[in-house]
Amino acid sequence: MSIFFYFLLSLFFILFAWLAKKSWLTAVGLLCLFLPSFEIRFQLWLLPSTVLELMLIIILGWWLIEIWQQKRYRQVFLANPLFWPALFLLLSATLALLPAPDLRSALGYWKAYFLEPILLFFALADRLTDYKKIQKFLVWLGAGALLIASVGIYQKFTGWLLPAGEWFNPETRRVTAFFTSPNAVTLATVPTALLYLGWLIQRWQTKYFWQTKLEKFYTVWQVIVIIAIITVSIFARSRGAWFAGLVAVIFILFFGWSKKYTSYLTTLGLLSLTLWPKIYQAIVNLLSFKVVSGTIRLNIYEQTLAWLKLNWLTGLGLGGFEYYYLQLTQRGEKIAYLYPHNILLNFWVELGFLGLLASLYLLSKFFIQGFKTLKISSAYWLLLGVLAAMVEIIAHGLVDVPYFKNDLAIIFWLVPALLVILVKNPSLILNHKPVKL
Repeated sequence: MSIFFYFLLSLFFILFAWLAKKSWLTAVGLLCLFLPSFEIRFQLWLLPSTVLELMLIIILGWWLIEIWQQKRYRQVFLANPLFWPALFLLLSATLALLPAPDLRSALGYWKAYFLEPILLFFALADRLTDYKKIQKFLVWLGAGALLIASVGIYQKFTGWLLPAGEWFNPETRRVTAFFTSPNAVTLATVPTALLYLGWLIQRWQTKYFWQTKLEKFYTVWQVIVIIAIITVSIFARSRGAWFAGLVAVIFILFFGWSKKYTSYLTTLGLLSLTLWPKIYQAIVNLLSFKVVSGTIRLNIYEQTLAWLKLNWLTGLGLGGFEYYYLQLTQRGEKIAYLYPHNILLNFWVELGFLGLLASLYLLSKFFIQGFKTLKISSAYWLLLGVLAAMVEIIAHGLVDVPYFKNDLAIIFWLVPALLVILVKNPSLILNHKPVKL
């Protein structure tokens, strides 16, 4: 890369470091806005890095200096209700370096997918101390999702940045925004739509959604972000995202409206599908993995399970699945898959059996804490949106990879961070008043 590129990059990071020192939350917001910047890669001395990673390191650096000076380690880490699950997952990821076939690449995955996002989780849980800060953070998070959605929507009508082939042809077009696949668009945006839905209903319930100019802005902003994400999800034609989003909405209706009527409507909806034979058959083919993408996934699952029979305890190590799957291209396969496209198999094959247990421990602790707090929380609907976002991630993860990617690892840990804040402050918005500009 040119000297001029590195000059601009250095100038950007100097200004960003100054901003992070002056306004840490704004720096975090810019991180959310620039999540796709992990695609901008460069060498930092002998180490490969990305714009996103260095932004994150700067943010974490200022935060770590602060807690070091204030000696708040126990308060920040041990008092966090998800400390042990997070530590267990980080430990299992560290042990997964041992069987990794390429230690240099594995170390990169370890810091980008585990160490840095987990530290960001603790930092956000520590810094987002009141409802106003949470709302500002959510605005930035929505801005990042809206940026991705806007590029995807523009692609739908212009084909801009889309590779030639099936995704480019107007009849079969699927948008990819800044990424290399349509599914990556929905994996990076749909969880935010669920958070926004819970936030919107929360503000509706507290009757502050239209009282001041700022509250009106929040309401309009929420609606725009949700509609944009739904639209880009349709244009991406990600059936996994449609399924996961529907499951998350049913979850919200079940726990937020009526368990009985939600069950009735869900059952009625499923039965009504039989009235449209083509739609019904398409869904049956999808669920039975008879479509092309389903057949590919079944082949990946079979190969993954075959490897796990031989390496059930240690897995293949960080980056191991990609490394060994590349060997299979010698038999004529042209597509190299990075992960097995199933959230449980992803963690098991990469982190070993301990990693699988750690992920299950984290998710179970997440929902146990969430449902306990729902009974007493003043932010019931916001918390329900947080739980629904994780439901969506898990449901989409049944057929895809919702974690092992720079931006997705960060998005994943943002959700537990919001949960911890609401768990530690069940009366968070009792004294909240509408804010004037």
